[in-house]
Formats: sequence, C-alpha cells, structure tokens
Amino acid sequence: MKKWYRSWFNSPYYHILYANRDHQEAELFIDRIAEYFDLKEKDRVLDACCGKGRHSIYLNKKGIDVTGIDLSLESISYAKQFENEHLHFYEHDIRNLLSSNYFDYVFNLFTSFGYFRRENEDIKAIKAFAKNLKIGGILLIDFLNVDQISSNIQPEDEKYVDGILFKIQKKIENGLITKKINFHDDGSHYEFKEEVKALHLKDFKRYFELANLELLEVFGSYQLDPFNIDTSERLIMIVKKR
Repeated sequence: MKKWYRSWFNSPYYHILYANRDHQEAELFIDRIAEYFDLKEKDRVLDACCGKGRHSIYLNKKGIDVTGIDLSLESISYAKQFENEHLHFYEHDIRNLLSSNYFDYVFNLFTSFGYFRRENEDIKAIKAFAKNLKIGGILLIDFLNVDQISSNIQPEDEKYVDGILFKIQKKIENGLITKKINFHDDGSHYEFKEEVKALHLKDFKRYFELANLELLEVFGSYQLDPFNIDTSERLIMIVKKR
C-alpha cells in the first residue's frame, strides 16, 4: 500500500493548502536556533525532512553548510535550483544513514516525525539521526505537544485557498492524530490524509536512550519558552550524541 506521505507530499495540492504558512515565524525560529547554538560557518547541518528547502535555504544564507533531505522527489527537484557549494539537497529516507559521523547538527523541524506506522521504524529514524552526527553533535526535534492538542482539537474546519475549498476533519484515535482532507478541483474529487503518531515526551526519551542520545533541554514554543505539558503548543527537544 502506498504510504500517505508519499502521495500527499508530492501532490501540488499539499503546497496549495499550506502556502500561507507563516514564513516569518519560521525564519524567526531559525534565527533563535542559530543564536541558541551559536552556529558558525564551519558547522554542518542536516535538515531532515526539508520539504522544498525553505529552512535549509535560510540557514545557508547565514553561511552555514546545509544538506537537506526529503522523501518527496517533487520537493527536492524544486529545492535543487537553490543549491550552491555549501547547500545540497537529496531525495533520501530519514530511516537510512546518509553520512556517518559527519554532521554537527541534525534538525527535524515542524512536525516532520511520527509518520511511520511501526515503532521500530521511528526508532530506526532516531538511530539514523544519531549515526549521522559526530560525537557530541546535536539533534533538534520539533514536534507537536499531543497533550495540548488533545484538549483543543477542532474536529472540522474549512479553508478556501486559490479557488479550492478544502474540508478538513481531525481526530485522535488509536494513537494517531489523523487529518482527512477532501476537496473538488476541475470537476474531480480528491481525498488525502495525514497521520502523525501521538508521541509524548516519554516516548521520545525512550527512543533517545536506545540511540545513545542524551536529552539536554525541552522547549514549548518557537520563542524557546519552557515546556509546559498542558499549555505548550510545541515539543522542541535538544538532544546530544554521547
């Protein structure tokens, strides 16, 4: 069965629906990360699940050596037009090693984890992140806060973008946060879905131990506020390779 993320992330409708994502907020978050880690030009960053590369490109403008990887061939093909000596993009599965002990940082941003059905695949991805890092290297995972979402989930929503009415249904069931997306375009009906595992901090802590990673700090927002399990919208984890 074709995985939902392979069809949806390669669809032009994915980029239409999320075209209004706040680029300014994303860049401010990258600014804060760069300042927090004191990133330097010699540092090598792996942007795991980079999409069309907007965060990689912005990091590279700061002089950082960045490699972006993603499963979406459509996204990587688009991102490659921005490549330079210190910015490269590859179609690649995060469960597989890219370059052993090579990167100073691995960034997995904006809920780009928890897509795989089996837990051993999540663990495999975490272990691959660790293998890509040098000893003492840092992994940053930016995930959603499942506890806060459970209390504030909006079961139905509609968004009208570029002449298309997207009808969206959300639910949390069987350990998954599921979003169904229905719409019509040019006389045809389309239906896609997104599924993200409802992973908690305790789940990630277990994965980190299995990958010989040490959790250093947890933030709850893109402003790097302290994490609060009830109110924080994000679960941002800073992890070090032992």
